[in-house]
This record gives sequence, C-alpha cells and structure tokens, in this order.
Amino acid sequence: MNKKKLKRIYTVFMFTAILIVPVILLFFFPVSGSVSGIRTYGTDEYLKAMDKEELPELFVNTGGRYDIACVLRYTEEGDIGFPASAYYAVYVPGAGDSSAIGLETSGPVFRRYLKLNLDSGGQSGNSVFCLTFHSDKEMDFRVYLDGKKIDTAIMDVAFNPVLFFE
Repeated sequence: MNKKKLKRIYTVFMFTAILIVPVILLFFFPVSGSVSGIRTYGTDEYLKAMDKEELPELFVNTGGRYDIACVLRYTEEGDIGFPASAYYAVYVPGAGDSSAIGLETSGPVFRRYLKLNLDSGGQSGNSVFCLTFHSDKEMDFRVYLDGKKIDTAIMDVAFNPVLFFE
C-alpha cells in the first residue's frame, strides 16, 4: 500500500472513532432525572407540620455554623417510570430566606451529582427547602451557598421528609 492510501484509511478510522466513542458513552451512561419542584418553608412551620419526634437534632442544631447544609434524605424504588426517587429536606442556616434558588445536575459523565444553588442575598431567617428528584441513577447531593460549595451532612431517614401542601 502506498502512503496516500494508508493516510486515507487512518483519517477515516480516526474520524469514525471520534464520532462513535462519544455516542456510545452517551448511550450507555446517561443520567436523566426530573425535579418535581422546590418548596420553601420557615423552619418553625416545617417542624410543626412534620410533627415527628425522631427528627434528628442535627437538622435543627448546626452548632452555630452557617456554612453547613443539613439534609434529610429518603429514597424509594420506582416512581413515574424512573427506578429511583429521592426526597430531600435541606436546612441551611446561612441561606436565610433565599429568593434565588437553582437546581441542576452537574459533574463529569461518570460522576454526576444534584446541585442545589442558594443565594442568601444578605437576608436573615431560617428556611427548609423541600425537593423531590426522580432519576435513573442514584446521585450525590451538593449544596452551594452564594456560589461556594458548603459542607453537607446527609442523614438517611425512614420517612419522607418532604411536605406536600395543596
């Protein structure tokens, strides 16, 4: 074979590999999910409505730290066509009554995570953010306050910590 033909074969092979490999990765390793919404409650309102004596003390007592998120998580199998559903109640003392709330999935292809973005806006107050996430894979949960990742203490609980008000 001459050099021109080898170069053409090499070019076709590389072009094919460049197109096929990402498609295969996206096909076999997708992470899809949906959020059923985020509801915000005052801490007192949340604790009164939950009326559970077994609420972990960590959820309401952060030791005076404002740079920590206390999360109650409840997971269950199968719901609306997805294999996993996760329910989160998130308490972030430093978030105040956040008016800017964002939720997204982020991270590299093989290590995706659910990211809750809160902007305190210099406000005071204590809120609990309740959200439901349905996904085809279990994901890590991270909380960002004013653009910075904060420590997140996740406690798995045996009850659904999300309030459903009509």
